[in-house]
Parts: sequence; structure tokens; C-alpha cells
Amino acid sequence: MKRKNLLKTTVYLLLALCLLLTACSSGTETPSTTAPDSTDSSAPAATAAPAEQEGTEEEATTTSQLVVSPAGVVQTSTTMTGAPQAEEQRLVYNNIESSSYDPIRNENMDELSSHMFEGLTCWTQGELTMGQAESIDVSEDGLTYTVTMRDDIYWSDGEPVTAYDFEWSWLRHLDPATAGKYTRMLYPIKNAQAYNAGECTADEVGLECPDERTLIITLEAPQLVFTEILAMREYMPVRQDIVETYGETWSLDPETCIGNGPFKMKELIPGEKIVYEKNPYYYDADQVILEEIECRFITDPSVELMSYEAGEIKIATQVSAESCLLHPDQSYIIQRLSSMWLVVDCEDDVLSDVRVRKALAMSFDRQAICDAVFKGAEQPSYTIIPNGMKDPITGEPWSAYGQYFEENVAEAQALLAEAGYPNGEGFPTLIFGTSTSTENEQVAQAITAMWKANLGINCEIKVEDSASFIAHRQEGAFDIARWTNTGGYNDPTNYLAYYESDQPNNDSHYSNPEYDALLHQANAEADIPTRMEMLHQLDEMLITDMAVIPLYNPAQKYLIDPSVVGAGVSPAGSLDFKRAYIAAE
Repeated sequence: MKRKNLLKTTVYLLLALCLLLTACSSGTETPSTTAPDSTDSSAPAATAAPAEQEGTEEEATTTSQLVVSPAGVVQTSTTMTGAPQAEEQRLVYNNIESSSYDPIRNENMDELSSHMFEGLTCWTQGELTMGQAESIDVSEDGLTYTVTMRDDIYWSDGEPVTAYDFEWSWLRHLDPATAGKYTRMLYPIKNAQAYNAGECTADEVGLECPDERTLIITLEAPQLVFTEILAMREYMPVRQDIVETYGETWSLDPETCIGNGPFKMKELIPGEKIVYEKNPYYYDADQVILEEIECRFITDPSVELMSYEAGEIKIATQVSAESCLLHPDQSYIIQRLSSMWLVVDCEDDVLSDVRVRKALAMSFDRQAICDAVFKGAEQPSYTIIPNGMKDPITGEPWSAYGQYFEENVAEAQALLAEAGYPNGEGFPTLIFGTSTSTENEQVAQAITAMWKANLGINCEIKVEDSASFIAHRQEGAFDIARWTNTGGYNDPTNYLAYYESDQPNNDSHYSNPEYDALLHQANAEADIPTRMEMLHQLDEMLITDMAVIPLYNPAQKYLIDPSVVGAGVSPAGSLDFKRAYIAAE
């Protein structure tokens, strides 16, 4: 009965959302429920607190809000680190399948590769720690990183890992003939972008290996967070002989998927599951308690929830806010460096008019959507930079700098009329693309309903599975489509760089030579305060041009069985199980 009430409440709220801003056509602010703070001050800073539920059961169906906690180590309400361990250390959970587990080919869940591969640094229970590196020395000018490798690092078949493995892997990632999708992640390295563009040779890239235990990295400009960047999967090594012998399918076979992480592939059944087992050659194997991890590929959230409630899986990762409210003592809502926005086809005959794009951005209520669909787990955003990202100069969240537009239906209507579409007259039907998810669909329905009510614009919503949706978005099949980016390190370029004119992931088809030039200047700027000012200017330029329409900052929502102790969550929302275990009942 409670589940029915929750669903009914959400449906009623969504039906009412399209009317919320209509009352504000004079430009006054729409009244809405204020969402809770993004962190739970009553919980330890590094511990993710379960979502809390207050009031009576009947009140909870309409008024409960979820508590968002920072990334870190996930404990449970009934078992803490130090609890007795179960005899069988086997964890079964659910996540999204990828077509490849090669770190530079994995297009879905980073963690499924991160279980098997490790960079020079890594995230352990939410803390940045040394990984394959023993030490990293940084020059006074911040341009040279001298890495000394550990002397006890091995691949999962017992062969030693060397500095040459890292150098070869990064050059493979950048080589135009074999490049990965996210080569820009390596662009902080000197001449990396030039090599990727075919403008210089591999020898000119800022990488040098004096011996097998030393890697010298030279950067284009100082990077305050380069040690965080080194933990990204794009910086994880792969074995040259394996890749060259077995080709692009090497990561899909347990016999050839050779990694250097805490676990190794034991079994892979496409469309069903991937099974990992403890890697005995991992340098920290004595601290790894889990003997086996089974990750299932359940794509239907309702089936995942039933599997979790039946005890078939210990962690559910594709859960909705309502599912969290059904299990408040087992819900974990993690703030991560993530942002959701809409890409808009800036080359379209109609959407190329910035007045139209601004009208669309200003005519729906983000807070109302977050309250209704996410019960406070997500926070509205007016930029593509996550609210939780810190300015390294001030220490303030990025959102404290201010915002470059406000929701205002009256102004939106005036802009649309000025563009030649008063009350939406003559405006073509827009194709709004989104991927399969109850919450994604609810958000799309709410936004398009508000556009209809406030601007007179009609939209056709197209919902597709994740792989098809991403492919069609890249092909330009939608006029407007949702986009999510989750960064693994605290730097705005991880978001702003998408909208350089020639970037392959620039699905808005935005092109602004001034934006491109300023981005290049920022990437080469050695003075940190000057660089941050440039990044704020880029943010303002992107939003002033409304190349994208910001929506909200997604949180990572989990249901975690109380028997699971010590799982870590990185700033990107990826789980790590290096210190996790199953507690005895």
C-alpha cells in the first residue's frame, strides 16, 4: 500500500508541475519546497548516512525528503567496520553492463573496469591514496611529476607492472589510430593534444621512462588536481602484448583480460553478469577480504528492486528516490561531482536562435522537479558545473559565484515572441530524447508539460535504452536531449571542455571561436587565480549563449544490505570493494 501511495503522489505532483510557473508570468519567484542541505552535518564527514524518514507513515508518503551525504566509506546502520566477518566472502550486486572493460573503451560504469585495473593513484573508501605509485614528487613550478613505482606490483598473471606499461597505455590512448573516446582527459600532459591531433610525434609527448620504475610526466600547465586525475580510468594501464595479440576483444575473455587491480575477471556472460575473483598478485591482497564479486546486469529498476528485496543481490544501484523511501534504513544518497543538462541542437533552424534557447531554459521550475521526482536527493543547477565542486582559491562551492540566468516565465514568453513565435504559434514540434529510466521519463514529462503550459510548445518524447540513446544523440537524431557528466576530479574543465567546437562529444553542435580560444588559454595558464577567472568566464559564456540548458546535480542512490560493510564511494560515485566485506549474521 505504501508503494502505491508514493507512486500516486508522484503522478499527482507531475500533473501539477506544468501549472507551477504559470502563476509566475509576472516574473515573481515560484513558491516551492526548499530542499535540504547537500550534506548531513550530524554525520561524520567521511561517512555516508542512510536516508532518514520523519513523521508518521502517512506523512512520509508526501513529505519525506532524502538526506544527501558526501562520498566516502559506506557503513550501515547495524554493522560497522570491525564486525565479525561471514565465512563466505562473496558479494552479489547489480550495475550497468559495458560493451568493453578496456579502461579506454568502457562507456558505462567506470567501476567495472576499476575492479580490475588501477592507476598511479586510486580512490580507497572515498580517500585519494597511492595506487601503483610508491611516491610522486612535483617540481616547484608544478610542471614536472616524477613518479617512483612500487616494487611489488604485478599483473594478474604474475608478470611485473612497469613504468613502460603506463607510458605505452597513455600513448595508445592518444594515438589517432587507437584513441579512446575521452582522450581529452590526457590533455594536461605536454603535447598530448597535439599528438592526438597528428601534429607531433609520440616522442614529443611529455612522458619519459629513465628505467622501469620511474615515470616522468611533464604538463602543459600546473594542475592543482593532477594526482586526482591520475586515478581516472583513462590513466589506468593495460598490457601491450595482450592488446596486440588479442585485439579489441581482449577485455571480454577471462583468459585474456589481464589487469593490475584488486580483482580479476573470472567469468563473463554478456547480458547476464560479470564475476570477479580476488587477484592474488595485487600488492595489497592481504587487505582485500572479498573472495568473489558477482555483478549482475539487471536493466529494469523494478526487477532490480525485487531482487534486492528478495535478498538475491546485496546492493542495488539503479534505484529511484521512491525506492529509497521504501527502505530508509538501507538507503544511501551520495553527493558526487555530477551534473545533468540538456544539449540543444544549435545548428537547427529554430534552435539556432539564442532567444529560443533562453526561453526554453527560463520557463520551467527546477526546484519543483527535484522536490517531486527526487524528494530532495537532487539539487537544481544553473550551470553545468556541479554545485559541489570547490573553487581552489576561495574554497567555496562553484555555485557561490552566482548564476547567469533565472527562471522567469514572463521574460521567456517575451523572448519567444521576439523570435517570431508568440504563444508558440508556428513553433515546430521538438523531439526530446532521453534514456530508459522512470525518473528520466518523469523529468522529461515535467519539463515538456511546462513548456506546453508556459510557452505553447509541443514536444515528442523519445525514450530509448542507454546505448541506443547515446548513439542517436551523437548522430543528431534529437532536437533536445538529456546529458549527464560525472567527473572524477575537482576541476571545471572536465565539463567545460565538452563544448570546444571540434570536440566529438559536443552534441549541442555549439561553435564559438572566442570560447575555444579562451579554453586553450585557460589550459595553458600557469597562474591559478588567473586560470580560475578564465574558467568562470567560460562558464558565463556557455550559459549566456545557452548552448546547453542546465537542470540539476544528480546524486548516486544505493540500497545496501546491512551485511555489507566498508564499501567505498569515489567522488564520481563509483563503488570500490578493496576494504569491503560481508558481516556475519
